[in-house]
Amino acid sequence: MRLLVNIRGTNGSGKSTIPIAMKDDPDMYEVIRPYKGKPKKILTVFPNYGWVALGAYNIQVGGCDAFPNKDFIKKVLVYALKKFPEYNVLMEGILIATTYSTYAELFAEMQETYGVQPVIYYLMPPVETCIARIKKRNGGKPFKEELVYAKYGMMQRGIEKFRQAGDFPVLVVNNSSVKKSDVISQFFDKLEEVT
Repeated sequence: MRLLVNIRGTNGSGKSTIPIAMKDDPDMYEVIRPYKGKPKKILTVFPNYGWVALGAYNIQVGGCDAFPNKDFIKKVLVYALKKFPEYNVLMEGILIATTYSTYAELFAEMQETYGVQPVIYYLMPPVETCIARIKKRNGGKPFKEELVYAKYGMMQRGIEKFRQAGDFPVLVVNNSSVKKSDVISQFFDKLEEVT
């Protein structure tokens, strides 16, 4: 079964850590297409894993967060599903993680049109873990911790919305004690629960 996995979580939850870990694929490559007259990295392909991720992961703001809007995200998703029919598709980003209805509808459309199985994959370590990770990666610079708490609450509400809708499998994963070297193993192990 071909999967469309939407990784969700607040800042510091580890969303981008999963596709970044896949960069150990020696055959990894990026798909670049023109956008407004300039080259734009739209996909990262991991042939040995059998996955394609929306966006690039060698830039500071990667994944879907580097895309201008939801229409662009949809176009790239459709492109990925059409051009890489043998690969599972991964998409993540803080902007899409906080939106329910737009993406619930999009996933239903992709399921019907392309026969993929959407999976909603929430990374939910304790919020304190997320804050500690943000502090570590930004060198201890101050930031608005209350925004992380607010987004964490949005994730909890989103989990309930997706569960109540019952249209797609919802996985809630605590990765607080998982080493970076084991992130991929945990990801694949959890996906086996719904495939």
